[in-house]
Amino acid sequence: MSSYNIFTAAGGYQNRMMFHLLGQILNVAWIALLVFWLVSARLTKRRAKSASWAKAQNVLIRLGLAILFIAIFKTAGLRHEVMRLNLMRTFLDAPVLRLFDFAVAILGMLFATWARITIGRNWGVPMSLRENHELVTRGPYAWVRHPIYTGLFLALLGTTLFYMAPLSILLSLLISIYYFYAARREESTMLKQFPQQYPEYQKETKMFFPLLF
Repeated sequence: MSSYNIFTAAGGYQNRMMFHLLGQILNVAWIALLVFWLVSARLTKRRAKSASWAKAQNVLIRLGLAILFIAIFKTAGLRHEVMRLNLMRTFLDAPVLRLFDFAVAILGMLFATWARITIGRNWGVPMSLRENHELVTRGPYAWVRHPIYTGLFLALLGTTLFYMAPLSILLSLLISIYYFYAARREESTMLKQFPQQYPEYQKETKMFFPLLF
């Protein structure tokens, strides 16, 4: 074996080991985020309306997240099935691209966590209000109106691109569509709750991404 092939093989092994480690870090980060969300959910204000739909929705959201995590962890191995073609493998498995995917996922989780801490006890399951609900416009909410959805979308995007697991891609797409639907419903609710402040807030911010959308 030539010295070039030896160095190439060694470099490929090091990359695989590094990305295996990054994958494990990503898995732990998702678990930590889920635990934080479940614990912090116990510290919120009471719901303004204790509707059965809100309770059912809460269960559906947790079930959907559980399915997504299982899909990401269990189908990560299918990544190599997607990359059988040499052209796809060269592009999708590029070290720089996978590092970028990892960074996007981690930054998305951190952004969502920052938004969750900022909104504090006013947080609730999507499309619900809390008693004595406050309009939070500081921190990440000064940039976008739905920073939790923004952060989770980026986390999902980075994770699915990192693993390229077909099932997780589909589930991430469906959850992203749900985020958009929930944000539009929440906007209607907030306009009714804050008829004077919220229209001004809408003029000053974007829904998900600063200066874009």
